[in-house]
Amino acid sequence: MIYDMRTYDLLPGSLEAYMAAVREVGLPVRERYGIRLAGWYYTEVGALNRVV
Repeated sequence: MIYDMRTYDLLPGSLEAYMAAVREVGLPVRERYGIRLAGWYYTEVGALNRVV
């Protein structure tokens, strides 16, 4: 199995909009190609506005 781990640093206050866009657009595209999401994490302490 291959894992692709990405880290995105977002502008302050844009985390919720980014997560909504991924749920509505990004996940369906991945699922269409048989890519299954193993995990989705975001920071609450430390470097904020980061999605892994």
